[in-house]
Amino acid sequence: MTLVDPQDPKDDTGRQLSVSQIYAIGAAALLTVVVLVNRPEVTVIASVVGLVAGAFVLRRGDVRRVAMVAMAGFAAALVMGVFALWR
Repeated sequence: MTLVDPQDPKDDTGRQLSVSQIYAIGAAALLTVVVLVNRPEVTVIASVVGLVAGAFVLRRGDVRRVAMVAMAGFAAALVMGVFALWR
C-alpha cells in the first residue's frame, strides 16, 4: 500500500492546452501589440484577423468562455478602429 503525501506537487507535465486557450493567448498578445502600436489601420486589420481565427475556433466547436471574451475584445477593437478611421 502506497501512501500519498498531499503536500507533494502534482505532475502536470502531460497537460495539453485546448484550441480555445491557445486562441485566447494569441488574442491577448495581438491585442497588446495593437494597443502599443496605436494605429487605427493596424487595429482594424488585427481585429479582422482575430475574428476570423475566432470563427475557426467556433467551427471546431471548442469555444469556451475565454475564447468568447477574446472574440468580444476583437469586436470591440474593430468598432473602435473603424470609428477612429471614420473620424
